[in-house]
Amino acid sequence: MARKPAELFLSFHPNSNESSSSVPFLVALTKHLVKRLPLGNVILRSVRVLKPGARKESWTLKGIKILGRRLNTGEDIDRLADEWRVYQQETIDEDWYMDSDVDPPKHVRVDHYWRKVEGIKNSMGEKKFPTIMNVIKTAIVLGRGNA
Repeated sequence: MARKPAELFLSFHPNSNESSSSVPFLVALTKHLVKRLPLGNVILRSVRVLKPGARKESWTLKGIKILGRRLNTGEDIDRLADEWRVYQQETIDEDWYMDSDVDPPKHVRVDHYWRKVEGIKNSMGEKKFPTIMNVIKTAIVLGRGNA
């Protein structure tokens, strides 16, 4: 049976005031995390496109395409890429993703930000980014699941 993190910590860290005793614990913890975490998972790396501040980065186009393929949303990847390019050029106020009413300013929840993006309409009154939103919603739901 796997040991709980608290037990692991206490086994390496009998006296929490001694900084030298934390080194073996940190080494063991790092080895454990590297072995157990899905660090090479392409979906987890690509989900960074949800971060509002990364919107204009060139790598996000590749990331959203990977999400579109890997999450099996059924969306046309070329249409997704075209919408993403338009989204990258969209003028979005910083208050959509930064709460400047607090000091220091902090980020707004990512699902709240994307809800605002979903509300953007084109000149005919239709949703401007329906393909992107299907992929984004799938990624957000995946992150909220207990899988």
